[in-house]
Amino acid sequence: LLAERDDRPLLFVDIAMPRDVEPSVADLPGVDVLDIDDLQSVVDDGMEQRVAAIPEIEAIVEAEVQSYFDWVRSRDVTPVIVDLRASIGRLVSEEIEEALNLMDDPKGREVIERLRHRVVNKILHEPSTRLKTFAANGNGIAYADAIRELFSLDQPNQE
Repeated sequence: LLAERDDRPLLFVDIAMPRDVEPSVADLPGVDVLDIDDLQSVVDDGMEQRVAAIPEIEAIVEAEVQSYFDWVRSRDVTPVIVDLRASIGRLVSEEIEEALNLMDDPKGREVIERLRHRVVNKILHEPSTRLKTFAANGNGIAYADAIRELFSLDQPNQE
């Protein structure tokens, strides 16, 4: 029987009580025998590894939960950031439009429009980032309310 297997290993799993596989079978070349005790050992080793990993897994879960709550709190201030960007963008656009009306150069208009976009983004990047950080720390609403008040974001198109 073993000669017909072309040197492929043969595994017997004996989980019967009493044992069905003669213990001397394990002495044959290319034959392995696992019994219920061997399987229990594998299960025990796996369980030890799982238990040892619990603190690391708990830390990962805690970090992800914190990250989620930070994200949720940052969502509270997102409308203020959007409104602030729109308000500043409108102000800059109005000023640029006046300058563009004095120009008759299409290429110059394009360059100035890109400049408008870049200036608004650069001016508002740091305040937007800081506001999200404040929100993650639980203080975002107070800062968002202050920004709304300071920039009159609740009143449309005030100058």
